[in-house]
Amino acid sequence: MAEAGQKPLVSVIMPVYNREKYVREALLSILQQTYPRLELLVVDDGSADGTPRILAEMEAACRARCERVSFLQQANQGTAATLNRLLKSVQGDFVYRLDSDDLAKPEAIEHLHEVLVKNPDCGLAVGDDELIDENGCRVYWDARRRFVRDPAQAAWLTFGAWLKALRPDIDFDSEAFGGYGSLLDGNYIPGGYLVRAHLVRAMEFTPRAPLEDHYMMLQLARLTRMKYLDRVLYSYRWHTANSILRRKRARSFSRRTLKYELENLLRSADPALRRLAEERLSRANKKTKLKVARFFEIYRLGFIDRVEYRLRLGPKTFILKTVY
Repeated sequence: MAEAGQKPLVSVIMPVYNREKYVREALLSILQQTYPRLELLVVDDGSADGTPRILAEMEAACRARCERVSFLQQANQGTAATLNRLLKSVQGDFVYRLDSDDLAKPEAIEHLHEVLVKNPDCGLAVGDDELIDENGCRVYWDARRRFVRDPAQAAWLTFGAWLKALRPDIDFDSEAFGGYGSLLDGNYIPGGYLVRAHLVRAMEFTPRAPLEDHYMMLQLARLTRMKYLDRVLYSYRWHTANSILRRKRARSFSRRTLKYELENLLRSADPALRRLAEERLSRANKKTKLKVARFFEIYRLGFIDRVEYRLRLGPKTFILKTVY
């Protein structure tokens, strides 16, 4: 713990795998942080490229800047196992995660720490993300999420702007931001977040929930509030060469992560959580038999213990038949 009058230690964690092109920049963005007290924890998950060499070249500079530095290597085990190892090594009061191909703005940790100091009931603070290309240049998205260089041609200037458009049901500046129910509908928390360490030290990631950020946000949402800072503090690198594949993989990972979360809720001792999981699973199992425009629909809902056939007429819904 920090001594009186001294700022607390912030632990930066970075899982790395085959990032020889970007990891040096990522580390430099940490060395340039305006926040004074940093711990840097890096685990190379069996990289087969030049990543180990670059980490070795950067280690001395990292040790000169940070109070504690740990650079570890392991045989490839995947992101979940790597994050578990990193979190068990954390000694700081706060944890900041940086992906090894992204960048943190110099004032990122300082500003996010200030937010959490001013909001002691919040466990996580996050800002907006700008978009950068493979070369680190600022870019924007058009309506189809393709790169444009001219902001006048952009549909979204930042990743946060796109997330707000994606989730108009959430007021990012309200207490609804980061609510558990809304996160069950999909993750909308940007990258580059700072979280209180006691909330995540014992968190266990699993390959069964492969979208680790979404899984973490779901666990945190059941424990604490989150706060959004409408300021660009992170650079999210979007790789154009595989952007379509990334989107398909993200959708698949999201479905698997949500399925794992709901399966856990069904085993919860809290009946409200079990009902919530059942309701969400029933949505996923919905099968429409007949639909006319937006006003008339007959559909089937599969629950854990029963099947319901329902009729929707305008705003009203009627149960036609229940089969146990």
